[in-house]
Amino acid sequence: MRTNVIRIITVLLSFCILINLGYQVYLRLSDPYQTEIVYDYTLNDSVQTEGLVFKDETIIQRPEGEGVVKYLYQNGDKIAKGANVAMLYQNEADVAATAQIEQLTAQIEQLQEAQSEGVKQEANISVVNQQLTNTYVEFIQQLEQGGGSDYASYRNDLTFMLNKRQIVTQKVTDFNGQIQTLNQQKSELESSITSQPQAVNASQAGYFEDKLDGYEEQLTHAYSDTVTANELKQLLEQYKEPDPSAEQQTNIIGKVMTKPDLRYVALVPTAKLDQVKQGQACTLRFEDVDAAIEAEIYRIDKNPQQHESLVVFSITQITGNLISIRQNKAEVIFNSHTGLKIPKTALHTSEDGTPGVYIKHGANLNFKKVEILYENEEYILCAHHSTEQEYLQLYDTIIVQGKDLYDGKPIR
Repeated sequence: MRTNVIRIITVLLSFCILINLGYQVYLRLSDPYQTEIVYDYTLNDSVQTEGLVFKDETIIQRPEGEGVVKYLYQNGDKIAKGANVAMLYQNEADVAATAQIEQLTAQIEQLQEAQSEGVKQEANISVVNQQLTNTYVEFIQQLEQGGGSDYASYRNDLTFMLNKRQIVTQKVTDFNGQIQTLNQQKSELESSITSQPQAVNASQAGYFEDKLDGYEEQLTHAYSDTVTANELKQLLEQYKEPDPSAEQQTNIIGKVMTKPDLRYVALVPTAKLDQVKQGQACTLRFEDVDAAIEAEIYRIDKNPQQHESLVVFSITQITGNLISIRQNKAEVIFNSHTGLKIPKTALHTSEDGTPGVYIKHGANLNFKKVEILYENEEYILCAHHSTEQEYLQLYDTIIVQGKDLYDGKPIR
C-alpha cells in the first residue's frame, strides 16, 4: 500500500514539472520580443605572448674569504652608487644574532616614541582609537590581498598604536621597565657576535637583485635594439636549459640593473600589429607577477611574411617580482574599450540614418540613439550618455529580436 502511494506521488510530481516546463516554453514562444538588459562591459584588445627580459646589469663581487651573506636590500629596491647592499658575517649564528638585535632595536624605539611627551600631550582617545582602527583595517587588507612586503611595517605600526593607546588611557605610565629588559637582551646579543662583519658595496646605482642566471652579459639593452624574431626563438629554447655555472658562482653577491628601464622582448602574432605603433602605451600581465605592469612599445620588427613578429616593450615600473624574471609568458593589452554592451542583432537605424536600439519603456517601445565605440561580429560597445535621455542608458531593457519595431509602438 505504502509503495503504491509513493508511486502515485512521484507520477504527480513529474506531471507538475512537465506542465511548468511546457508553460515556460509557451510564454517564450508567445512573446514576440526577445529582450536583454544592458550592462557595462570592458573588452581588452589583447594577445598572449612569450618572451625574455633584456636589461643592463652590473655584477656585485663577493669579498675574499668565507662567510655568510646578510642582504640589506630586497629585490627591486632602488640603491645609490656605493650603497652598502649586504654584510658578510663569519657564521650563521652571527647573522641570527644581528637579526634579533634589529628587532629589539625597533621595539625599543617604538616604546620610547609611544611614551614621548608629544603622545602624552595629545591625550585624545577618540583620535587614537580612529588611528588604531585605520591601521588595523589596512593590516587586514594587506593580509587578504596576499601580496606585498609590508607585513612587518603594518605589524610594527599596529604595535605602536596599541602602546600609544595604553599611554593615552593611562593604563600604563611608561614602558621604562620593558625598555630596560630589551636593552639588556640587546647587549647580550651584541657581545655574542664573534667578529665585525664586512660590508659589501654596489659600484653602480640602480635596482638590486640577489641572483644571477648567466645571461647578464648577453641579454642587454644594446642587443634588444637588434635582436630578430628567429634569434629570440633560439634564445627561448636555449633558456629552457638553465646555465649551471650561474648557480656555482659563489664569488657573486648579486647584481644591479643600471638603466631605469627593462625591456620585455616577445613574439606577437603579426596580424595583431596592424593597429599598433611605436611609442604606444600598453599593459602587460605577466604569468609570474601579481600586478599589471604599464609599458611602452619601444620597437616593432614586423615581418608580414611570418606568423609572428618581434616587439620590444620598455618598462619603468620596477617591482621585486618583475626584476627577478628572465623568461615569462604575458598577456599584452594594447587597448581597452569600456561601454554599454549590446548584441549586433539589437542595432537598428532610424529614418535619418541614426544608429540606435529599441527599448521597453512602460507599455511602449522607444527608440534610443547609440554612439558606437567598438564592434565585432557578435556585439557592440556603446558610449555612456548618462545625462542625455535620448541615448541608451545603463540597465535599459533592449529588444534583441522582434518584428515591426517602431518608436512609440504599444506592447502588451
